[in-house]
Amino acid sequence: MGKPPGRKCYHAPQKAPAAEAPRLVAYYRYSGGSRQTEQSIEGQRRDCEAYARAHGMTILREYVDRHISGKTDDRPAFQQLVADSARTPLTP
Repeated sequence: MGKPPGRKCYHAPQKAPAAEAPRLVAYYRYSGGSRQTEQSIEGQRRDCEAYARAHGMTILREYVDRHISGKTDDRPAFQQLVADSARTPLTP
C-alpha cells in the first residue's frame, strides 16, 4: 500500500496477534463522606494496576466518579462506562 496524498506516513492495519493481552477498563469511585478522599481513588488505581499486571492484562481506560454515592447508578463516569461498553466491546 502506498502513502495517501498529504500524509507523511501510513501504517496498514494488521490483525492483532492471537495471544493479545486481555483488556479491561477500570472504574474508581468514592463517596463524599469525611473518610473518603482523593487518596481513596489512588488506592483503587494501585490495586487495579497490580491486578492487571499480575494477570497480564492491559487497562484501556479509567473512569472516575468523585464525591458520588454508590446508592445510585446516576453517576457520570459510570454512565459513560456503560455507554462506551455498549458501543465498543473490549474483546477482539
